[in-house]
Amino acid sequence: GRNIPALRISKTSSPQKTIFFSGGIHAREWISPAVVQYIAQQLAMNSNSDPVGSILSKVEFVIVPISNPDGYSFTWST
Repeated sequence: GRNIPALRISKTSSPQKTIFFSGGIHAREWISPAVVQYIAQQLAMNSNSDPVGSILSKVEFVIVPISNPDGYSFTWST
């Protein structure tokens, strides 16, 4: 019943490609949400430096840190 937020990182409104990262697909995948968030942080922090900046001018990244928030929450409470 929880929302599944997504983050879009790009420097263009009409990208040539979309790269999709999804973490936390299975309930006990505790490291994958952190890895996907780290990737998002690095893309955002380095968006004005090469090679990240030039990649972001052609590509969009769609990032979903936790695809299964109910299962993720369940593993921490049960």
